[in-house]
Amino acid sequence: MPAKSDSKPKPIKIDVSGVPPERRTDTKFLELCKEVQGLFPILVVVNSFCVHESAHIFYYQQAGINVHSVVGPSITYDPTKKEKFGFRPAQVLVKKSDIEALGTDTSVVRKIAKVHASGAVVAKALTSVKVGGGEGDREIFNAFCVTAKVSETDGEKIWMEAEDEIRKDSRKRAIQTELWNKAYEIRLQLFDIPFPQGLKP
Repeated sequence: MPAKSDSKPKPIKIDVSGVPPERRTDTKFLELCKEVQGLFPILVVVNSFCVHESAHIFYYQQAGINVHSVVGPSITYDPTKKEKFGFRPAQVLVKKSDIEALGTDTSVVRKIAKVHASGAVVAKALTSVKVGGGEGDREIFNAFCVTAKVSETDGEKIWMEAEDEIRKDSRKRAIQTELWNKAYEIRLQLFDIPFPQGLKP
């Protein structure tokens, strides 16, 4: 369980560089900006964002991939999607070459599934926020499956098995502690919220 903290999130700068300037006056863009800013005063939501990314880091490390950095919230724009504007609370960045170096055999596909499935599963398991926000993660995994020549049926099976394994991991006290400690580091870095009382960065 997360440690208690009286700290409240401070105003957050959201990166909108991925949205073309001419689209930043769209009603839907402005509504989304207002909506997401309203999330940051809710500490449990911020904790959910951070433990989501912490889980990605944990499983990247399990896969032998170094995390380059973690970046803060952004609003994205993709004209090919029905919902053209999207929100990303945070993102773990790794080098594409590090992933490519692993290859595409079945064991690697399983590791990559755990990397991308972990955020939503862990956020739902360890916080009271039940919207895990893993749609984009699944899309990334699906694209990896195409590269690895994994069928949709096999990809779905591997994904579901990964989710089951992550749920089991998230019930282990030692892993919970590691996930929350990293989440608090991310929270301090991105949202300038101090560690809970009794914990040190």
